[in-house]
Amino acid sequence: MESHSMKLMTSKLHQTERTPKLAQEHKRQNEEFYRKMIVLEKFRLSKQLLELEIAHLKGLFNVIKHLNDDE
Repeated sequence: MESHSMKLMTSKLHQTERTPKLAQEHKRQNEEFYRKMIVLEKFRLSKQLLELEIAHLKGLFNVIKHLNDDE
């Protein structure tokens, strides 16, 4: 009986020791995840900005082309 109690206490002690480590690891993983999300969001916004600039330049090119056609 004492052996069983001792095993339970040892098991609970290990769980108690592991819990802060697991919580810290979870926090680290969450922080890494959010850092990656921010980087990807910046890339997405940069891509959108470039796409808008390309569309704007195409529009300017068409205007210039039509102005030259009229001459």
